[in-house]
Amino acid sequence: MFASFTGSSRKPRRVDLSGRRPTPQIKQIPGLSTQSHQHSSALLLAQQQRAKREAERRELEAAKTIQRTWRGRSDLSKCRAIWRSEWDRKYARELVGRKVHEIAEATSAIRLFLAFFDRTWCSGRALKRIGPRQPGDDLHRLAVLVRALTVSNGDMLHPHLASSSINFQDFFTLHRFVALLLSTIHQPPSAFPQSLELVIIILHLIAEIPTVALSVVEGKGFSFSTSQIIYPTYYQTLSHLTVVLNVQSNPELRELLLRCLLGPLSAPLPESVRSSLQTGTAVYRAFSRFYLTTPSLGECLGPDTLETLASKLHIGILTRAVLENLEEGTQVSRTTSPRSWRLEQKETGSNKAAEDRNLWLLAYIIFFFRRNPQSATSRSRQDGNSYIKCVTLLFGDAANDVGTRIDLEDQEMSGSETSNDPLQMSDDYENEMDIDRDGSTSRRKIPLPSFIKQELLTLIDQPSISSLLSGTPSFMQMSGQTSEGVEAQLLASYALTLLLVFPRKIQELRMWLYLASTSDGVPAVRYLWEAVKRAKLFADVSADVNAAVDSLKKKRKVQPSPESTRGRAELDLTKQQRQYQQYQGATTGKGDNVETGDDDDDWRVILLFLELYSFLLIVMDDEDFFNAGKSSPTHGGEGSRTRDSAPPLKDVKALTIFLKNLAFAMYWYAGDIMREGQRANVGDIPISIGTGDANTEADELEVAGVKGMGFSYVKGLVTNLLRMVYLRDSRRRFLPRDHWLMTSRFDMEGFIPAVVAEEENRHKLEAEEEENEPDNSHEIPGQLENRFQRMHKLLQRQKKNHYLAAVAPRLEILQHLPFFIPFATRVQIFREFVSVDQRRRRGGNTDPDAWRAMIFSGRRRHGDGHAALSKHHATIRRESVFDDAFTEFYPLGEGLKEPIQITFIDQFGAQEAGIDGGGVTKEFLTSVTKEAFVPERYNLFLENKHHMLYPNPNSIEELREGLREEGLSPAEIDISVANLLRRYEFLGRVVGKCMYEGILVDINFTGVFLLQWSYGKDGGGSMGNGYRPGVNDLRDLDEELYQGLVALKNYTGDVETDFALNFTINSSLTLPNGKSKTITIDLKQNGTNIPVTNSNRLTYIHLVSKYRLVNQPRAQINAFLHGLGSIIQPSWLSMFNQSELQTLVGGGDSPIDVADLRRNTVYGGLYVIGDNGIEHPVIQIFWKVMEEDLNDDERRRVLKFVTSVSRAPLLGFGMLNPKFSIRDSGDDQERLPSTSTCVNLMKLPRYNNRETLRKKLLYAVNAGAGFDLS
Repeated sequence: MFASFTGSSRKPRRVDLSGRRPTPQIKQIPGLSTQSHQHSSALLLAQQQRAKREAERRELEAAKTIQRTWRGRSDLSKCRAIWRSEWDRKYARELVGRKVHEIAEATSAIRLFLAFFDRTWCSGRALKRIGPRQPGDDLHRLAVLVRALTVSNGDMLHPHLASSSINFQDFFTLHRFVALLLSTIHQPPSAFPQSLELVIIILHLIAEIPTVALSVVEGKGFSFSTSQIIYPTYYQTLSHLTVVLNVQSNPELRELLLRCLLGPLSAPLPESVRSSLQTGTAVYRAFSRFYLTTPSLGECLGPDTLETLASKLHIGILTRAVLENLEEGTQVSRTTSPRSWRLEQKETGSNKAAEDRNLWLLAYIIFFFRRNPQSATSRSRQDGNSYIKCVTLLFGDAANDVGTRIDLEDQEMSGSETSNDPLQMSDDYENEMDIDRDGSTSRRKIPLPSFIKQELLTLIDQPSISSLLSGTPSFMQMSGQTSEGVEAQLLASYALTLLLVFPRKIQELRMWLYLASTSDGVPAVRYLWEAVKRAKLFADVSADVNAAVDSLKKKRKVQPSPESTRGRAELDLTKQQRQYQQYQGATTGKGDNVETGDDDDDWRVILLFLELYSFLLIVMDDEDFFNAGKSSPTHGGEGSRTRDSAPPLKDVKALTIFLKNLAFAMYWYAGDIMREGQRANVGDIPISIGTGDANTEADELEVAGVKGMGFSYVKGLVTNLLRMVYLRDSRRRFLPRDHWLMTSRFDMEGFIPAVVAEEENRHKLEAEEEENEPDNSHEIPGQLENRFQRMHKLLQRQKKNHYLAAVAPRLEILQHLPFFIPFATRVQIFREFVSVDQRRRRGGNTDPDAWRAMIFSGRRRHGDGHAALSKHHATIRRESVFDDAFTEFYPLGEGLKEPIQITFIDQFGAQEAGIDGGGVTKEFLTSVTKEAFVPERYNLFLENKHHMLYPNPNSIEELREGLREEGLSPAEIDISVANLLRRYEFLGRVVGKCMYEGILVDINFTGVFLLQWSYGKDGGGSMGNGYRPGVNDLRDLDEELYQGLVALKNYTGDVETDFALNFTINSSLTLPNGKSKTITIDLKQNGTNIPVTNSNRLTYIHLVSKYRLVNQPRAQINAFLHGLGSIIQPSWLSMFNQSELQTLVGGGDSPIDVADLRRNTVYGGLYVIGDNGIEHPVIQIFWKVMEEDLNDDERRRVLKFVTSVSRAPLLGFGMLNPKFSIRDSGDDQERLPSTSTCVNLMKLPRYNNRETLRKKLLYAVNAGAGFDLS
């Protein structure tokens, strides 16, 4: 404050003597004048006074309304008492024991009764009433009136009331009376002590009403529709009576209830409304919604009653009625009161069985469709299409749920009650929680009731599947909105839904679909292929990758906007109604909250074709594949069908172009596609991954408008099929050499550094996840939290896969679609991966001596430097290389990646001289492989007739049987088996060590065994890209078995009679004592009693192939791949096919490039090149002999003579480690050349002429001379 200020700083005190309440102080706005401030205060005061007066007016109006209602209720109560007295005076005694014969008397009694009857009691509303309430007396009066309206014994409605001459006013009175009866008998027994006799009389009265009502409408021409005559409460009441009454044991009641059910359904429709579909299905809509959702109708009514219903119902109208219910959504509930709808929702929400009401409806529809007297041929195509659409939509969101529950044991839907104890609530919740196949949590799965399960399983038997196409003409136009196109789209949607609902039956479903044919005999696969070729989506994607990206982006789900102007009823749509809207949007281009296009129809047909063609490739041998579409008089049976079904080779080329573009789009543009999709919750994303746009739930994209057809599912399906065709081409080329490459889509100059950077990021991500992994060592095994931990891990794995798909597309393509990149580039990437891994593990040192020095100096001060290095040093006896290697190096685990040192002990027990500079390690590794893979010595691997190795599938069983005969205990046998599997694991590490160090070994594995390397452990890969065994793969293991299965497939006679096979397979074991034993394995449960027939022989062929290739050697292959994967990342191996992996292990099969070998050769002794750069004359003669005098086979023998391997390194001899070396060994003209294979060194005497060198070299090579002649 300024020093010159002399005034007071206090605000002036306001004094108001008017007695009025002070107005609230309003904050003075800077710059506002005092006059404006006073004006604002007066305005605020006026507003408050106006609001007070408005509130007083509302209170006064409310008081008047209450008083008026009170007086009205009082007067109504008095009037009802007067009317009740009047009714008692006129009818109470007169109607007892007699029947009403006049319509006027009947309608008068009914009108008077309706006037005083207490409807608020029937509806259950608890309102205050004036005067006494006598529900018991009113019910007694009701019983008297009902008995008076029926003839003796209540057999039927009185003829006068059933006459069509009744006028509309009397009919409407009768209709109101029937509605009252329905609401009365629908009350719980505690509120309405029902008499069975009264219920039967009321049912007799109700049974005639629909016919009378419809005849009145038709005869008088009134504009009433069926939905206005038959209330939904009609079938709600019948459903209630079906459950609470013992109908099955009372034939009279069951027959009467059946009449009530069928009366409205079978009543003739008026001529004026007969052509209207909506009006014609109104009764069926109420019947399906309120009665066919009743659980266990078969138990309540009896199976015979269901059979009768099936024979009386019109299945076409029923299915269309269900579709209309789904289409209109909440409009269905408007036929009943809002309160009744809320009560229904409350009731079904608390009843566990009612949660599956749509499954019960689905099961009843399937039952009615199967038992309907109309045959498949006489049934209209429209009815069949309605049925297929109805089944597809009713599955809806429950597809995944049904798929997990259908294999559980049968039990009733009503489960045990949950404890109310607060201490037990967490356990109850945990016990009820489960994890779905997609990783989402849900209540613990409850087995399906036996009736539902039985009916659902009928959908996947051969007759049901085969009938799908039996009435369909071939080669129809699939695109557009023609009737044939819509029909085909429905078939595709239905078939895809079945594949999702029955995952354990997927092979059988594919087989039955494959065996189906159109009405003119065209196989299903060929029919679908012709449809695919006509699809616009197929042509667009084949021409441009961006078309696939644009189509997939349209499948995104859009979150509803808070500013949406939709009605409230639309927000209450059920899941099935949303599914219907999405389904309709898929076919019309207009969906609910789904941006989609017309290509969903094409997607369905394409996906179904891909499913069936994948199955066809599994059961098709190469001969049928390469002769597809060609008739052969020597092939019949399924061989002829597979040829007729498969697309010809020129079409396969077009298919691969489509698949290549689609797969490339789904991998390379995965980030863009998923960013358009439904975002994941931020809380579900791992911190190490981040919260960027790339972290999205890809599975939220429903590609074909079918629930469960997510982005990952389609990606796996496309990838797997593309790889299957590629493997066919790699075995026997039928496509151009560069057909599979997509290098034009990449920047190949920077491709390798980019891939290495993505691999580094992946490694960092995995390292962070390991650091952030919670320590569960303190938890007790079996605790309830373990299930949530599994759920968490599954969700984290899915998030990581989606993240990698978005930010590491090159790695994803290399892992799943490696043939897009040239083989030489992939080999360079592999070596880069190894080099980066070596630097990471060895502290930046790739040289073995530098790494040893680092370890020794780093740990010397702690006194454990020698101990650390000693783990990587071993003394190996020459006569037992594999056994000693297993003993010394198995405990290292993945530590075998580090440099090792070997000291050999010869056969006399003396230590061999020499320093291991890498050559001895190479000699050690090659010696281990030579010894361990000999079938006669260790029996770990066997050879086929082409001398290719594969794991002995009987090794474990032979060991077990031999030890049992020796009398060992089961525990001791298990220990021996575990030790055997450790040897397989160690062999995997040894082979991985050779690949890691770039050492080539002369081992040839079978293609099918190498193929499983590229798919990872147990043949499993991410996104379903696992190894699928095919009959062609058996050729590598058992040629005779392969030929036998092909003969079985092509057999034209009766397979069951002529072959006498069942679903078992025999294995012959050779025991250690030389004895033989045969064991029998069931290929299916109870396979001994299941004969192989013409219809199921494809399943038999597939199961035999799967057993021989996967199931039988599973433990051995898993152990080997586990050891291999500890040295070489499985994702690195997935970059190569089987022939390329063999090249990685043993070198390439291309001709020996002498010029490349000459450029990368090191010379020693007198052969060292001088300053003039001129080679020694003997060296010049040697290269002339290699290039001009020897053929390629002889050059390979020379190479094997020096390096122990006859094949060249993948990237040329510059990658050979150690280098190819030549040094002089004297001038003795009789001396033979010798080698030291451990260091790739040839000791070549100084021969005088070219001919002598050639002869001596070939003699030494063919004689196998080595150290002994040096």
